[in-house]
Amino acid sequence: MVTDQKNDYDWIKTLIASFAIFVFFSITQFIVLVVASYSTKKSSWKEILNLENTQFHFIEYISVISSLVGILLILAFSKIIYKDSKIVLPINFPHLTVILKWLFILIGFSLFINFCVDKLGVDMNENAFVNNVLLYSSSIPLLFYGIGISQPIFEEFLFRGLLFKGLENKIGGINTVLVTSLLFVLPHIQYDFSILSLILLPNALILGFCRLKTKGLTVPIILHCINNTVTLLIAI
Repeated sequence: MVTDQKNDYDWIKTLIASFAIFVFFSITQFIVLVVASYSTKKSSWKEILNLENTQFHFIEYISVISSLVGILLILAFSKIIYKDSKIVLPINFPHLTVILKWLFILIGFSLFINFCVDKLGVDMNENAFVNNVLLYSSSIPLLFYGIGISQPIFEEFLFRGLLFKGLENKIGGINTVLVTSLLFVLPHIQYDFSILSLILLPNALILGFCRLKTKGLTVPIILHCINNTVTLLIAI
């Protein structure tokens, strides 16, 4: 009972911690970009500061290192706020049928969106960013590890782990799914609005409801990793 009461006001600490983690995550990305650019002498300082042009050259290193730093920070803040990271990051072992059910939902939604886009003639330049990433990447295996594994784990730990736990205690499960899904979209502004609204936001909602219904992060992490990996494979 004491724990429940404590969690009722920990949502403020959770929001502050989540914001701080994201700031450190972004700073780490910039540091890795600068160090990698300077060490390889591929870019001048003027080019380095133009992130849009230089980020693709080192995206695999940026995604791996920043995600690992973010994961460590989430584990640390979870211990500080809740004294037990398992409360914030519930890693369970669901039955295979549960995983397949949510995978079917995610794939079914993707097929439905593709069908609607084709019928409506909407221009979806979905793979433009991914194609640039693949074009300039110096290590495809490391790229798959960074974007396909470590980055999805970090994002799930942050949005549907630490942030989800703090908000759920304050505003309830459904509202938390909506809020965390909207917040999840914000860092992905490199994509067009049509992709953000028709693909990323609905996918985030699916992952959010998956987190809510399965009461764990295992299935959302699996779905997120599969989604990112398949996206890279399709681009290749």
